[in-house]
Amino acid sequence: MSDSGNTNNSSENAERLVTLHKKVKTAGIIAAVLFVLVLFLPAVFILPFLVVDIYVIVVAIQFSKFKSKHMNEFTEIIEEQKDTKEQTEMKKESEESPRLIEIKQQMVEAGVSDLFGTKKEVQSLPEIMADDEVLLYATSGFVDKGTVLVVVTDQRLIFVNRGMIFGTDFREIPFSKINGVSYSKKLVFANVSIDNGANTTLIDNVDKGTAPIFVDTLKKAINNAEQRKNAPVASTPAASVADELLKLKSLLDAGILTQDEFDAQKAKVLG
Repeated sequence: MSDSGNTNNSSENAERLVTLHKKVKTAGIIAAVLFVLVLFLPAVFILPFLVVDIYVIVVAIQFSKFKSKHMNEFTEIIEEQKDTKEQTEMKKESEESPRLIEIKQQMVEAGVSDLFGTKKEVQSLPEIMADDEVLLYATSGFVDKGTVLVVVTDQRLIFVNRGMIFGTDFREIPFSKINGVSYSKKLVFANVSIDNGANTTLIDNVDKGTAPIFVDTLKKAINNAEQRKNAPVASTPAASVADELLKLKSLLDAGILTQDEFDAQKAKVLG
């Protein structure tokens, strides 16, 4: 009977700790908001700020006393919350597709470091990139006042903007359409300009450290694509094959090669 009573008390203490902890956090946020309002609005708003401030102090004192009295329960709650968070993150990582893991590894190998505000866009890349497409570099910036993930692959330049309501906005510029790439550094950020024919795409607020790397990677990717396009295709001249067959036939007719040897050599020539 006493064990059951202790268990119930421990559970009630844990619940109260959680409730008090939430009250402290909520009251603190409200007090901070009111403090900001007091700085910019008339003095009439000072009274509600003082009331909330007193409430924060009272709740914080209650929480502190109760926490010190039931420290074990409080520690257990914090550990449980930490374990739950870690398990959630591990589960999320395990649910990632092999293609997404491969793309993220390519980002690591490319030294990608600035993906501010584009976590959802990264998640969309497996749906956009081809299976054999390789990510060479990526960065984030503003295009038309929206946060965009900009990706250079071995095949094209990709812009991804995944909105909260309207799904994913995806745009690409083939390397053959890009006439010039440049960047300009400002006090804090940099701008990247991409000239693609009649239009110029401007990427604002790119990290100053990543902008030169992005531009250099894009230029190299364009040059490599152009070289692959203009590379001569190796082929075996038909005349040389015919000449080899004539030689073999003459050797067969002369009795130097047997029929089996001729057939074997002919198969090699024809590949």
